[in-house]
Amino acid sequence: MPRQKKKRTAPDKKVETFLYCMAQIIRNSEVSFAERAQAIANLLPKSCGDPSAAACIRLDQQVFYSPGYSEENAAQILFERICIQGRHRGLIKIAGQPESGQGHDRPAVGEERRLIRTVAHQLSLMLEKEEAEIRKTELEAQVRHADRLAKIGQVAAGFAHEINNPLNSILGFAQLAAGAEGLPEQAARDIERIIQAALHAREVVRKLMLYSRQVPPQEREVDLNLLVRENVHFMKHLCEKHHVEIVQDMDETLGIFPADPFQLRQVLMNLIMNAVQAMPDGGTLTIRTRREEGRITLAVEDTGTGMDPATLDHIFIPFFTTKEIDQGTGLGLSVVQGIVEAHSADIRVSSRKGSGSTFLITFPPQEKRGLT
Repeated sequence: MPRQKKKRTAPDKKVETFLYCMAQIIRNSEVSFAERAQAIANLLPKSCGDPSAAACIRLDQQVFYSPGYSEENAAQILFERICIQGRHRGLIKIAGQPESGQGHDRPAVGEERRLIRTVAHQLSLMLEKEEAEIRKTELEAQVRHADRLAKIGQVAAGFAHEINNPLNSILGFAQLAAGAEGLPEQAARDIERIIQAALHAREVVRKLMLYSRQVPPQEREVDLNLLVRENVHFMKHLCEKHHVEIVQDMDETLGIFPADPFQLRQVLMNLIMNAVQAMPDGGTLTIRTRREEGRITLAVEDTGTGMDPATLDHIFIPFFTTKEIDQGTGLGLSVVQGIVEAHSADIRVSSRKGSGSTFLITFPPQEKRGLT
């Protein structure tokens, strides 16, 4: 006897219609993730036989309610967790009105569970895709930034090499002229200005070469605490002149580690100078060293003017500066970043306008450190 086809019931058609509409919502990439999640929340009650049903979708810190949903009046709740890679990220709840005045929470069963599981799975996929797109956008921005800096580095290296020879000639001949006998007083002063300008230009060239990594790190055993104390000693007069108090918070168990002492001195000098300039009315400069889980950290913290987010985004870009033309080249922090990265280390900055800034450098464990 031929098997008769099972007649499709009305609830089956309702579920199919719901799944079709949900798929259309998910595919609509022209609207935001939040708008799609809200549309699914609005659609969910239509898959239930209860006309009083309402739905709630929680995803991380976002909550989406269908019309009529109330936590206080919800009863007979059907729920399903939303998980991504084993981590609980959210929850779906469908609620109706209580029967006989006695409602209770219960997990979905049978067809209801399969349906709500499908919704949870689709939401987890949608959330994963959204986060993947965000990560992709961030990575693309990082690649563009790295490419831009690499090109700037190439230009800087070429410029440094081209200008170095004539600059040395200017400085050399000016110093010879300064030693000549019988120079008029005005000529002697002018030659001294030429020498000072040439020395300043040579310092800019040296920073350019450091930034473009034309001067590779020379690894030695370094005592970071000792380097800090030496730099503080050299910069003490400058700090006193600007009414800046220096606090040294050293971890005496730090020990030694492989690094380039000259380049780390350059890092410390630039960060201290930057901090002092950020406190025109005086303040406190705190230099802190720590060893935690094999990692060595160096923090330079000031109580200065701080930076707004727009400035914070640009501080490591070469030639970017908020100082007056004759007060900075905009290369100091670019050099710091270049040296830190050459030591396989990481530098992070936290700052708030009017509340000072903190530069935190983290050196990786010795077994993972490799100078480049």
